[in-house]
Amino acid sequence: MKRELEDGWFQHVDMPLPALLTIQSGGNKLRYATLMGIKKAKSKPTATLPAAPSTTPPAIEFARVYLPEKQKRTQMLTGMPPRSPHSSSRKLQSEVRVL
Repeated sequence: MKRELEDGWFQHVDMPLPALLTIQSGGNKLRYATLMGIKKAKSKPTATLPAAPSTTPPAIEFARVYLPEKQKRTQMLTGMPPRSPHSSSRKLQSEVRVL
């Protein structure tokens, strides 16, 4: 996991699974390009490269692709923080069957 610190620094964190992650409120604010940045980007040279043919077989083979069902079933997990990841992973295994 990569965690952003102050002044553009990042911290890489390894943790055992199951893990519960939260993000702060400013994590999804959009940053708009300035007029000067747009003008500078237009003057930069661009290069087009041909794609190299792949000689290795694909690592993943898809059996089928489908859209998930839309459901509104929000559940609040209660309890002490050390138990929350275990209860959420149990719910994902038994009810949703994704793990």
